[in-house]
Amino acid sequence: MDVLVNNAAEYRNNDSIDTITAEDIEKTYSVNVKATLLLISEFVHRHKRYKKKWGRIVNLSTGPSQCFVGQISYGSSKAAIEAFTRSIANPLPGLWR
Repeated sequence: MDVLVNNAAEYRNNDSIDTITAEDIEKTYSVNVKATLLLISEFVHRHKRYKKKWGRIVNLSTGPSQCFVGQISYGSSKAAIEAFTRSIANPLPGLWR
């Protein structure tokens, strides 16, 4: 596999600060953040194992600025995806050198 596209999302439209539960947060973060990180990790490990020379990772995300009232867990999980995408963007190309 040379290209990984992450486009999964668990969407909750009615979590507000006074009604959100730990279960809501866990389910949303498990799909949106944890699964994305685990897929990227596996992709990188396989590329190293098979000495691949190149690869591409595409993370699709709703921009946090596009999230609305009632989207606490969804919006914050998408912001997390954007943050870790930026944090891995520079070190990853070194894997294919």
